[in-house]
Amino acid sequence: RNLTIEGGTAGRPPVWTVRPESSGATAVLGLPAVPGFALRNVVLDGGGKARTGLTVAGEATGTTLEDVTVRG
Repeated sequence: RNLTIEGGTAGRPPVWTVRPESSGATAVLGLPAVPGFALRNVVLDGGGKARTGLTVAGEATGTTLEDVTVRG
């Protein structure tokens, strides 16, 4: 509840990727139900291996994404 993950310096966000050995990953980042979750200043890069950048399972009231880039 009320968890925030925030990348480093604005303009140079960290890049999260799937593991190189992963094949057919569902998402770069998968979250269980976390009410009040915030993700800020990161890049989620599937590298052609993930179907989506982020999945949220269950109810996650108040979840926010700010300055998040999803690619590949």
